[in-house]
Amino acid sequence: MALLFLHRQVRSADRTFLNLWLAAALGLAGCASNEGRTRPTPAATPAFVVSGRGLTFPCPSDPVHKAYLGLPNDCRSFEFEQVKADILIVDVFDMYCRVCQYSAPTVNEFYRALRQSDLRDRVKPVGVGLGDSEMEVDLYRQRFKAPFPLLPDPDRKAGKTFQVSKTPTVLVLQRGADGQFQIIERHLGQFRKRHITEMLELVRSRLGEASKKH
Repeated sequence: MALLFLHRQVRSADRTFLNLWLAAALGLAGCASNEGRTRPTPAATPAFVVSGRGLTFPCPSDPVHKAYLGLPNDCRSFEFEQVKADILIVDVFDMYCRVCQYSAPTVNEFYRALRQSDLRDRVKPVGVGLGDSEMEVDLYRQRFKAPFPLLPDPDRKAGKTFQVSKTPTVLVLQRGADGQFQIIERHLGQFRKRHITEMLELVRSRLGEASKKH
């Protein structure tokens, strides 16, 4: 009742923002209620070619984020294959998902741990707002102070490509010798502090295996 009273009192200019967060507070959108790691087999999750499926994202407006992804300043859209990284950590979230909101500070902490490690140029996190518009993604970024690029996916094309229907889901994508990315790990549910160490160990191990093959 307090939330509804606040909604009636707020100025009309602020109602767009409050409407979105009121929906989140009332739990109008579903999240993954369980958590766990799965390593998909090639048969279950084949390598995907992002450009071949027409999956593109608008380039971040922040020049710092463009530089982080290795994109030119004048880019308007891009595909994941253009990102300068060997591994992408894709945090698939929904602004209205409460579990995503609980996970956000820990995902930010994971990003900072990566940036302080020797993996910072090879492993790069990005966020994808499943079903979220640019405005909703911007509000999520502001609310949780996400330090890495967050990308809108209003028509859920990314969700279909990655076979993700619940949030939050963290995907680990590794680039193969042909330049294409393949899903090598999925984490469904809340991202907790213990998962930071697990994820760092995983990507370090996978990069070590890739180095031995060359």
